Amino acid sequence: MTLRTAMTNNPYTPPKAAVADPATDAEWIDPPNEVSVATRYLWYSVGVSAFNILVYLLDGFMGNSLLIPVIPLLIIGLLSLLTYHISRRRNWARMTFVALFVLASPLLFLFSNDVFRMAAFVAMLVLQILALYFMFSGAGACWFRREEDSGAAVS
Repeated sequence: MTLRTAMTNNPYTPPKAAVADPATDAEWIDPPNEVSVATRYLWYSVGVSAFNILVYLLDGFMGNSLLIPVIPLLIIGLLSLLTYHISRRRNWARMTFVALFVLASPLLFLFSNDVFRMAAFVAMLVLQILALYFMFSGAGACWFRREEDSGAAVS
């Protein structure tokens, strides 16, 4: 009996297996074009909102209170967080965005007291409506649905 034969018949040798880090869901499948366009539109909407707030902060329109500029910045942060998670195939972020869109869209026009602000709100509204269309129709809807149907843990 040779040493090689003794080594291969050893019942205590560990099994041979490929070792690697598990792939994330973003690596498993790239988003369809509809979802990429939707997230791009949502990022444009965040940019328009940030520019709008910056213009009014620099203009002194928001007032001297510290709380007044903090609230729009929190809203921008929340919209950015939701957009990031939507691009990562998180259905809860998509549904949260829809709920916030339905609740906040009518309120946007209550705070529009000049043409520039109204134009910014209309631009944000159009971008978000287009993003919702792409997320809930065709390949975008299938891409979000596929995670729930596969039995994978939704986080």
